[in-house]
Amino acid sequence: RWYKSTNGLYFTGPERISSDTLALFDTLPAAMTSLGDFWRVEVTPRDGSVDGIPGVALAAVPQPSTISLSASPNNIVLGGIVALSGTINPNSAAGEPVFFDLTTTPAQGTNTKPASTLTNGASQYSSSFAPDEAGTWVFKSNWDGNLAAGAAASPQRSVTVSKAQPNLS
Repeated sequence: RWYKSTNGLYFTGPERISSDTLALFDTLPAAMTSLGDFWRVEVTPRDGSVDGIPGVALAAVPQPSTISLSASPNNIVLGGIVALSGTINPNSAAGEPVFFDLTTTPAQGTNTKPASTLTNGASQYSSSFAPDEAGTWVFKSNWDGNLAAGAAASPQRSVTVSKAQPNLS
């Protein structure tokens, strides 16, 4: 049997899946679902005479999400720090992991990349990063989503890292 919820806490039902029965459907038709719905299905095994212990599974129809990214400053001298920050929408729970990818690194190549971070209670995240080579660095952030919202990747942001110029006097 299928039970529906809009908040994942309180479920109503069982829902009528077809016009002639309430039970025995292992697949929920797409026409019955909406973005943001939560569903609980209960399956009771039966050997013909005795019911077994019911099994329960939860599923969600996640909303699309977005993640923003800013990188500041856009130009730094080697040894400087880049601040990476952004927001996930719709609001996520505090403690959601955010990961960073380097889509382009300087010509020499590097294995260095920003460490992952976690969102705060306002769905915001921030991290700092010290590029280890001069050149153009292109960053992207992403998160894996949760039951309520799907995964998303940010637009790319670039930072130019220059070598320090000697001070001649």
